[in-house]
Amino acid sequence: MAIVKGNSILNNIRGKVGNQFVVKNVRGVTVLAMLPKKSSKEPNTAQLNQRRKFRLAANWAKHVLKDPETLEYFTKKSRQIPKTKGRKSPYVLAMTNYLKPPELDEIDATNYKGKVGDEIKVVVFAKFEVKCVKIKLTDAAGILLEEGVCTEKPDEVFWIYSASVAVANRKGVIITAVAMDLPGHTGEMAVTL
Repeated sequence: MAIVKGNSILNNIRGKVGNQFVVKNVRGVTVLAMLPKKSSKEPNTAQLNQRRKFRLAANWAKHVLKDPETLEYFTKKSRQIPKTKGRKSPYVLAMTNYLKPPELDEIDATNYKGKVGDEIKVVVFAKFEVKCVKIKLTDAAGILLEEGVCTEKPDEVFWIYSASVAVANRKGVIITAVAMDLPGHTGEMAVTL
């Protein structure tokens, strides 16, 4: 691979040159590389699944470009990335958002004593916006005690749920949290008290 700097001829060229090499721009630098060779092997199941996910991500990103509100969100995100880190287009950011669902890191029930108003904290990490976080409390037998939507704490990584039902015996209560992102993907976590 060759890196070309300051060459006005190659500065605006992109793509395949004959059957010898390809010219591409990587983070503002023109790169000459050998042509990639197509594999003669049949793709395995994991590769086919990844290709399917990538195709779905591309379709969702195209949808984002057509929706002014969502496009504005990803355009703002794109502008927040420093030029030194290589800015990504709203399309690429939307694809990334589709491919990376939110992750729940922790359900903190230390302040939950089974009383109405007790709080449960849910720590959620996501590369992009989390639309909502829902909580469900069930007893050891799987019977639903309560469920609801958490409130986001501004400028924090956690969401808060305030209990609305009193539970006399919280031993064995299962707290399940589900976080949903813009494309509708979810991340889930459960803890047993």
